[in-house]
Amino acid sequence: MQRPATPGPPSISTRMRLLGPVQLWAGDRQVDLGPARQRTVLAALAVDAGTPVSLDTLIGRVWDDDPPAGVRSGLYSYLTRIRRALAQVEPRPGLHVRSGGYVLELDPDAVDLHRFRHLTERARQLPDDGRADVLAEALALWTGPALADLSSGWAVGVRTHLTHQRLDALLAWAGAELRRNRPDAVIAALREQLTEQSPGPGPRWRRSRPSCGPSTVD
Repeated sequence: MQRPATPGPPSISTRMRLLGPVQLWAGDRQVDLGPARQRTVLAALAVDAGTPVSLDTLIGRVWDDDPPAGVRSGLYSYLTRIRRALAQVEPRPGLHVRSGGYVLELDPDAVDLHRFRHLTERARQLPDDGRADVLAEALALWTGPALADLSSGWAVGVRTHLTHQRLDALLAWAGAELRRNRPDAVIAALREQLTEQSPGPGPRWRRSRPSCGPSTVD
């Protein structure tokens, strides 16, 4: 997407990515997060970073309505492996038991989802010039569909919800850019969004339009 240059995020060496495949980065090094179900456990904690998530909620987010026998033992095993992964980055995120649940303690600005929401909320308070730039920074955090490598029912629902938030931000950014007389940037950005949302193989310019409709910034 062609957008104006914007200031980057704060200098944070630990970065948790949910707006695309689930990833944990320590500087320029990607940390191995294990199999998909283990990544789902981490994502289920990261979307509520700083807030306790109960065991029952974690089980529902990872196994939907069909947990296997001994599911708690499996969950504890994943949590142990996640702690080992978190130990590879500095500053080290905490994973603690609190108020009957597990809490991922991590700077909200280190989680792309929380930074995206912070920036879109901040953009609401700004005039068009600042609004467009801040929304551009928020949209640049996306590397693909949210939780792109996860397939649980919970992950699919979160992906759908966040896709609407992304489109809301894109339309708000486009409106601000049009009001400051930058139609070329808007056309290029919307063309890129159409390409990304288009299903099926084939040359990028031949793909069909997406079915998502417009909405407002969340």
